[in-house]
Amino acid sequence: MSTFIRQIWQGDFAPGVSPTVNTPELRKLLALQERHRTALLNTLNPQQTEIFEKYEDAEKESDCLTAEDAFTEGIRFALRLMTEALG
Repeated sequence: MSTFIRQIWQGDFAPGVSPTVNTPELRKLLALQERHRTALLNTLNPQQTEIFEKYEDAEKESDCLTAEDAFTEGIRFALRLMTEALG
């Protein structure tokens, strides 16, 4: 078993846990997103804040599932490509 496969199996390598793209553009967008989120939360009453937080939780969960699916499809693509190249 290769070292990389062992890392995946043991959970040492988890794609998507930390962003690999760390560009000024991404940092700017994340700061903008947080500024707007804070401004929005300051305008909401407690009930609206609770609904918004539930929405954010659901969005994060769906993002995780989408990222997992993209990773799985990427692995399938890479394996098919390697199989064809070696075949």
